[in-house]
Amino acid sequence: MPAEDQESLAQTLQVNLVQNPTRYLGMHFKLKGNRCIYFQFLVDKLQAKLQSWKARLLSQAGRTTLITSVLQSLPLYTFACFQSSIPPITTNDILQIPIPKSNSAQDKLKWKHSSSEEYQVSIAYDLINSETWKNSRSNTLDQDCIPTFCCLRHRGIPVTTLCPLCNEEDETPTHLFLLCTFSRACWHGSTLAIQASDFHGTSIQQWLSIILRKHNLKDEVSMEYLQNLFTILWTIWNYRNKVVHEGLSPNPMQVVLTAQSLSCRNKRKNRCAYVYEAVNLQGACVLFGVSSSVSSTTLGVLLEAVVEACFTASNHGLQQILILGDSRGLLKAFNNRGTSSWQDNTRFADLALLFQTGLVYKMILVPPLLG
Repeated sequence: MPAEDQESLAQTLQVNLVQNPTRYLGMHFKLKGNRCIYFQFLVDKLQAKLQSWKARLLSQAGRTTLITSVLQSLPLYTFACFQSSIPPITTNDILQIPIPKSNSAQDKLKWKHSSSEEYQVSIAYDLINSETWKNSRSNTLDQDCIPTFCCLRHRGIPVTTLCPLCNEEDETPTHLFLLCTFSRACWHGSTLAIQASDFHGTSIQQWLSIILRKHNLKDEVSMEYLQNLFTILWTIWNYRNKVVHEGLSPNPMQVVLTAQSLSCRNKRKNRCAYVYEAVNLQGACVLFGVSSSVSSTTLGVLLEAVVEACFTASNHGLQQILILGDSRGLLKAFNNRGTSSWQDNTRFADLALLFQTGLVYKMILVPPLLG
């Protein structure tokens, strides 16, 4: 980085500019890689501590306490700096924050759960209650609350206990979701390809506990596996109800296809592509571009494409542009000069700056058949 940029950045952040790497909060900024020389300061600290201790005057318990409270804490603080990581979901949220192309947008704290983007106690109370309700609902399977025929009979309701999917065994939660020949065919034909031998001698509660302990990490692979698994569980129960109440004939392939469709529907794409083209009054192409967006909404992607096209047109010396689009939501946002999303309003701040610099733009709605 040039010296001028370094000084400018130091003034903006109100920090001192140093020429050589130094220490901050006991951490050497020069640390990089795994070279032992960079950790010599830890060895020196430990030796200084040991020199002041007299082993003969300390009991075994005293030595253990000193080692635990002093010697172990010194390297752990340094090593923790190399083990920190950001969860993928947080990384995606950070990447979706639009970076303005100008200084027109000011940073400020906004609360996403309120339309006014300001914190409200009543909304926070409702969120806490809804989360508590979700947590209470998550234990439905674990507490045998699924109204299978055996559970209904246990509650005193006079119903047959025979499984409606196989007509062979009593319908308990474990039989319905694991041991039934219908469910075993669904698990085997799913993308998880779970074999019937995995269920031997275990209840549905025990099996789910093993699965949750095995995939307790919040990484993308574990979350996708659990999503597919619970999607299949829900699809089996939903199809069972259709067999009981609508008279459908049991068909495991329908469960497999429905579960795959739901799993694909719930997967969010990380990026969306957009393309724009500018033509003059004679119909000749003046400029075009293509890029990708990490916005999670269609309106956000369209706005990003418009902003990119406007900046490109301004850089080519164009002063008046007419934007043609077939999105009524985008046209409404343009007429209102903003939306309820702070990410989208960042784009409008960029457009406002272009307007102040002399670029005149207007948007009109064009039906898809005429576009």
